Amino acid sequence: MVIESANADIVGLQEVDRHFGARSDWQDQAARLAEILDLDLAYGVNVDLVPPTPGGRRAQFGTALLSRHPITCWDNTHLVCSPGEEQRGLLHAQIAVDGVVLHVYNTHLDAFSEPDRAQQAKQVVELVGDTRPAVLLGDFNAAPLTSEIATLRAGFTDAWTASGSGEIPTFPAAAPDVCIDYVFAGPGVEPVWTGVVTRDLLASDHVPVLSRLAVVAPVGEQPLARGA
Repeated sequence: MVIESANADIVGLQEVDRHFGARSDWQDQAARLAEILDLDLAYGVNVDLVPPTPGGRRAQFGTALLSRHPITCWDNTHLVCSPGEEQRGLLHAQIAVDGVVLHVYNTHLDAFSEPDRAQQAKQVVELVGDTRPAVLLGDFNAAPLTSEIATLRAGFTDAWTASGSGEIPTFPAAAPDVCIDYVFAGPGVEPVWTGVVTRDLLASDHVPVLSRLAVVAPVGEQPLARGA
């Protein structure tokens, strides 16, 4: 399994089904992955539909965070959304990493509306604010030179720029030609290394991004290095 072989401490997933349809065999994908990998789970519901059959489970679609470390609490904030566009959200989890509470944010910006995406990027920057230590990751559906990424880079440290050899194309996985997946370090976090997972690429329609991050510890504590 790609997630297991990457050996990351924290994993951000987008487009995750929960009893959503036949394409995922009506399973709760996030819960199933957490069970198989023995990881803590936070799930953010962005699309919530009535059960397809009376008395059935609601069909949900959203983002997820998996963690080797305890997730102590989480919340999901819906982002601005024009009529007819798919609802997007910002999933926020507080994760206890060796005595330090790390704030991890996971998002999936709009794929089709550039105005929505630009507003969502600004909203994400405002929601994270000066929370520390913080990490923001996800599928931003925006190439490196777009205004959306400029907005995010103005608020956070782009791991590709700070610790990679430049952006590596992440989409589509079968023949990637554009980078739309990123890891951003917020206050209290420094990127150490960033690249991509190069095995089993067709497990997703995106090439997974892997980043090693150093959490800048409070006075008197030692810095922590963790993958995300």
